[in-house]
Amino acid sequence: MIVAAFARPDSTIVALGHDPALAGAAGAFGCDYRTVATAKELADLGYIAGRVALVVLPWPSGEPDGVFELAALQDMFAACRTLLARDGVTCVVLTADRFSDGYDQHGPQLVSAADDSDLNLIRHILAVTEPVAGSHRPPHATTAVSSADHVRSHIRKHVLLFVIGGRRG
Repeated sequence: MIVAAFARPDSTIVALGHDPALAGAAGAFGCDYRTVATAKELADLGYIAGRVALVVLPWPSGEPDGVFELAALQDMFAACRTLLARDGVTCVVLTADRFSDGYDQHGPQLVSAADDSDLNLIRHILAVTEPVAGSHRPPHATTAVSSADHVRSHIRKHVLLFVIGGRRG
């Protein structure tokens, strides 16, 4: 859906790490698909600066140390801004784990670093899944679960969409 919404045929999509589903969607949509192994390598793509429709950053990134200082995040988003076409989008996909839904741990720092690079958050999408048939649910007699807590327990991804200094669709 992200490719269809924000890319256009003959545009370029850049991803941090290889994602077969994203590569397939890019190819099906007629886009050039490029990957980098680390966030620092985004700056090495200067030859396509200003021509990228979509940069996709799974987060946490899987980088060797897994920890990013604010300056490194700012550099990453500055590289994304340089790569993006005027109407391009940087998409950060925060994956939930068993300890956090991802946003609580990384979201504020990512949004701040993007803003420092003149990339503005235009959309925050929650990908929510329903429990699989046969999955264990806590007994209602002993556990009071609000509807917000129930939804939170099934969040699998937060998708943050950033654009260059303004609003888009």
